[in-house]
Amino acid sequence: MKLLIEPQYLPCLEYFHLLLNYSDVYLDGALRFQKQSYLNRTYILTSTQKLALIVPVKHPLNKPFKDIKIDYSLPWQKIHIRSIQSAYGKAPFFEFYFESIQNIISKRHDYLYDLNFELLNVCLNFVMNDVNKIVIHKGYTEVTTAIAKDIKDYRMSINAKKASQFKGVEYKQVFGRDFEPNLSIIDLLFCEGNNSLSYLV
Repeated sequence: MKLLIEPQYLPCLEYFHLLLNYSDVYLDGALRFQKQSYLNRTYILTSTQKLALIVPVKHPLNKPFKDIKIDYSLPWQKIHIRSIQSAYGKAPFFEFYFESIQNIISKRHDYLYDLNFELLNVCLNFVMNDVNKIVIHKGYTEVTTAIAKDIKDYRMSINAKKASQFKGVEYKQVFGRDFEPNLSIIDLLFCEGNNSLSYLV
């Protein structure tokens, strides 16, 4: 089965739950960038609140997602890395995944699409326990006649502007008495490690 979707920034659990139902995932870079979307933001859980990590971008209006450049005038990489360390430094599986994620965020990607694509691949490999059962197709820009017959279009269906209906299976988080659902995939990875897949299927 084939899925058409956009590559989000350190995607939420609902995104990964969706991906696991498909063998081929086509990433659309032609859709128009939307502000306040998961394209350039993700949510983590800190000791005091649910926190949005946002990648600043340059002149996003009326541009295809693949052409959106990252704005490095602000030290967003340091902020994101420091926030992740602070939130998950004591999580049981932090040391197994943090360095790989840190290395990707620390790179100077010109385009948001490339940053998201690289993070998506490394997180998917972590979730799947290094067994690549899903093929990710980069640079997909339009639904061809052949693919359109059996492809499911979920572009922008997982929206940061509206509350998610996806609750998922609860797991022990680092902070908070009440479970905070549908955070970034890194929340689950740092807390559950190799067991992460069982919380997504």
